[in-house]
Amino acid sequence: PAPLADKAADISKYTNTLRLTAPDGAGTVAQLVGRTLERFHFSRMRFKDEVSTRMFNRYLESLDPQRFYFLQSDLADFEKFRTRLDELTMVEKDVQPAYDVFNRFLERFDQQYALVSQLLKAGEFPMDRTDRMVINRKEEPRPKDLDEARRLWSERLRFEYLAEKLNQTEIPELSTNAWRKIAGLDADAPFSNDLPASLKRPLGTNVLSDLEALVGKSHASNILAEVNASRWSSRPQLESYLASKLPTERHSEILDKLTRRYNRTLRTLKQYEPDEVLQLYLDSLAHAYDPHSNYFGKSELDSFSIQMNLSLFGIGATLQAEDGYTVIRAVVPGSPAARSKQVNIGDKVVAVAQGDDGEWVDVVD
Repeated sequence: PAPLADKAADISKYTNTLRLTAPDGAGTVAQLVGRTLERFHFSRMRFKDEVSTRMFNRYLESLDPQRFYFLQSDLADFEKFRTRLDELTMVEKDVQPAYDVFNRFLERFDQQYALVSQLLKAGEFPMDRTDRMVINRKEEPRPKDLDEARRLWSERLRFEYLAEKLNQTEIPELSTNAWRKIAGLDADAPFSNDLPASLKRPLGTNVLSDLEALVGKSHASNILAEVNASRWSSRPQLESYLASKLPTERHSEILDKLTRRYNRTLRTLKQYEPDEVLQLYLDSLAHAYDPHSNYFGKSELDSFSIQMNLSLFGIGATLQAEDGYTVIRAVVPGSPAARSKQVNIGDKVVAVAQGDDGEWVDVVD
């Protein structure tokens, strides 16, 4: 078997086709929710065609708010549900439309994921064209076919690549900031491309730490070695070095970041349970009555109760999901986790066991 640390990198288990169906009793739950809203909501509105239409629209919006995934042909297939959700829910106790729509959404995301993976592997994002794209597509028509959807998905990926690129500090500015650290200049001090004659070498670990925060460990070590050996005495030498090293590295970093982002989204979607789909569906019904009414499934209700009652007990650590791992993000002072001195920020939980002799259970992904 693969080592635990390698398992989060394997996304293949999530690329298989997944089709969800309604769990036992879901139709009865939906009918009870509909009756409760009819009887006790302040509007006293019957669950008829008008509410069905609003529920239909809100469910589609909850899955695809930017009109990015569902094609016009998908919408045509779903149109038979628009004014029938009331009858299906209240009379037939049928919630299958929720799963038909959600499964189609998964299918479209799989198609986007396949295209994005191919583009990221190719790694070619030319920026020598003049293009336009609509960022907020809430009022835009849905893609007319799969070819148009693929064009939108490709444009979106190029936009995400460009956004990440623009977030990176330009090399001239980066070299200036690094040179200030090397020369020991404050932000307000007059800047010079040449090192001051009074600079004492070798530079200490504090300068190394500052450089690592700016350019990373390997480059910080290389830069400091050149300066300490008196081979570099002016900022243009540093800028030339960074210009030769960073573009390729930054390109790879962006590709890795986008790959992780899409992998994380795929993993999240493919881990949906039937009850969670029902949660979205009945929440759309509640929102059809007014935007401040919500439906809580069991997990949502448990989470809400914990927050309201402050009743969660644990080891005293804040956890976060990251690329398939559970990562320690904070440790509460004085908590069991802190007192044990065995749990630290940044640790990854890869397996759990009960007691000293309990069997270890893999929890990656």
